[in-house]
Amino acid sequence: MAESFCRLPPSERVAALKSIIASLSPVEACIARRELLLSDGTAEFDLIACLPSELVHRVFGLLDPHSLSECSKVSRIWRRSACASNVVHEVVRAAGFSSSLPAAVCDDRGGNSDYCMLRRLNEREERWASCSPVLSKAIPTIGTVTALALSNDWAAASIGRRLRAWKISRAELRLAFDVWTHAAKSIAICPSGGHLAYSSYLRTATVYALADSSELFSVTSPVEGIISIDLHLDLLAVLKQNGSIDIYNWKQRRQISSIHSDSSKLCVMKLCSQDWLIAASKNWNTQVFRVENGSLAYTAVLAGMDPDLSEKHVPRLKAIERYPGFIYISVYGEVKQVRFAVNTARRCIQKPKLRMLLPNYTILDATFARVLFVRYHNGDPHSCHILHTAGDRVLNEIIFPRLNTLLKSSIHRKQAPSSLPMTTLDDNTALIADNSENVLIVQRFSH
Repeated sequence: MAESFCRLPPSERVAALKSIIASLSPVEACIARRELLLSDGTAEFDLIACLPSELVHRVFGLLDPHSLSECSKVSRIWRRSACASNVVHEVVRAAGFSSSLPAAVCDDRGGNSDYCMLRRLNEREERWASCSPVLSKAIPTIGTVTALALSNDWAAASIGRRLRAWKISRAELRLAFDVWTHAAKSIAICPSGGHLAYSSYLRTATVYALADSSELFSVTSPVEGIISIDLHLDLLAVLKQNGSIDIYNWKQRRQISSIHSDSSKLCVMKLCSQDWLIAASKNWNTQVFRVENGSLAYTAVLAGMDPDLSEKHVPRLKAIERYPGFIYISVYGEVKQVRFAVNTARRCIQKPKLRMLLPNYTILDATFARVLFVRYHNGDPHSCHILHTAGDRVLNEIIFPRLNTLLKSSIHRKQAPSSLPMTTLDDNTALIADNSENVLIVQRFSH
């Protein structure tokens, strides 16, 4: 066959090579490309150049933004694969970055545009790695803080029989909501910042307008007590003591659906969008429900990841939908956190990842990208830290001096470590209430 090919004139050789290449299977094409590269003494074998583009994109999609940025610098072939639109989008979403990224990251634009977005993303990681506290305000409280809420530059607290909310800016706090209520068991702020809801020990959930403190909606559970509530735009979710969840459209003053888990009793829940509600049971198994009809869509079995999860640590939950169809979930206890993402567009769940702190640490609150924890020394709380991560990489660790002062004063009064401050955390602010010191601290850190 080689002799017959050599006897062909040059013009026919080109046509014969094109027909042979067109008839090759993907595996045979990879072998041919490899042999051509190895036959040249000046060229080095590049595995990425020989693999199908679909496989290369899948491999690059598993990297963190920093590693993907480094891969894009190897060669033009690597850069073309690393900066493909689907790869950049997957890495951005898997890292859990907020929707304040440039809009072009979420657009279907390839080439130089995605390369620029990847560079901006890597630069943003570097800025996050050097972030520091920019606002620290202490609010004296006369009475016991029973509930906290934090969302979209709003902070709220129930202090005795008083419900208060503050507007947070970069340099100041402004009291914008102050009403007298019954002692609150749970409070929630709408992500848009326009409304606040609270539940009392009298089995009542109420929605207020933050602008004028007017009462907009109220519902009472006649039999079962209320464990917690959550608010998202015009939706109000109420978790009752029997483990069921009622979802209301408070603007239309009607109940939309009721959720019951067949496998286990739900103990914590979060409304992450108009379409999805996340709930977890005491064994840490997490379920995703559709709001419109209360049906179960996805289940993440977390109890088998560690035998201590369902025995020692009562779960808490944070969840947010940052891109259409992408939900980031954090389930955590005292020393352990499980993070995973749900892609509702592709109908799949990312493999959950377990993070364990050292025995002398205790988690106060944890989002998908940040963990607020206390470090102990000789059995007493010693310092308060916040850990910022992207994927599996630790970007930064901040120590809060004001919180350290509170912890040391607690040690001086010989208080038990269990009397740690009540806290809540979002992407750029921590809200801490220390009832032993009668103080509420708003700690903001920059990106």
